[in-house]
Amino acid sequence: ASVASAAAAWVRGKGPAFAGETLRNVIFGKAGTSPAPVGQRIFESGGYSVFRGRAGGRDILLVLDHGPLGYLSIAAHGHADALAIFLAVDGTPVLVDPGTFAYNADSVARDWFRGTRAHNTLSIDDADQSIMAGAFNWSHKATARLDERVDGPQWRLRASHDGYVKRNGLRHERTLAAGADRIHITDRLLGGGEADAEVCFQLAPSLDATRDGDAVIVSRGGDMVVRIVLAQGAIAIARGDEGLAGGWVSPSFGIRVPASRIAWRGRVGAGGVQFRIEV
Repeated sequence: ASVASAAAAWVRGKGPAFAGETLRNVIFGKAGTSPAPVGQRIFESGGYSVFRGRAGGRDILLVLDHGPLGYLSIAAHGHADALAIFLAVDGTPVLVDPGTFAYNADSVARDWFRGTRAHNTLSIDDADQSIMAGAFNWSHKATARLDERVDGPQWRLRASHDGYVKRNGLRHERTLAAGADRIHITDRLLGGGEADAEVCFQLAPSLDATRDGDAVIVSRGGDMVVRIVLAQGAIAIARGDEGLAGGWVSPSFGIRVPASRIAWRGRVGAGGVQFRIEV
């Protein structure tokens, strides 16, 4: 909670003087708050890198998760979401975390919502980065790390994790980089081979997704929010379809709502695949 509060306080442009604020006020603000800072902030203990700035004349908030699976040794409430990203544009959530939905009442849903394919990251052979061993246990935990950070106008973040090394001999590396009106995403699998991979972009429930060739137009109320340009490969968009992989987000415990899920599939190796989010 302290890490989340610190991150939210920085995002809202508030310093230590706001340590006594409620988390809600820190995130959503109230009258008289100062402008938020621009640039990067790394939260080493929690394992999050936060970038706030401008692209294409719009406000961008981007978060990269390179933290531990969960709290302490058993990581009971952890999700297999290493290198997942979260994005907001002009205050509108775009790429989001799917939430939790259920614990013991629905084991299938429990596993999906904490699994890798439900998050905005890459999975190999539809397998999770970390291996589940019960509703609150893990038999193998991926370890992620931040490998490179470059601040400034040509900012860049590069991180990786070892979740697939033992099973596939491959380490997932993700790089986020600045563009004048876009964010570049590069996913590589390092270790001397290739694998069938899926890269997910889970949208917020309020957004619509429309295929446009090798790209997807993300809109809200008919107005474009971003355009996601995908690498050459298979592209699927699902929203509230039968089966959990059909596009769902859980805004609160026990509730799930339809939300568009964009899935890219193809072969990935050391050469990597590139995506870009145009704003």
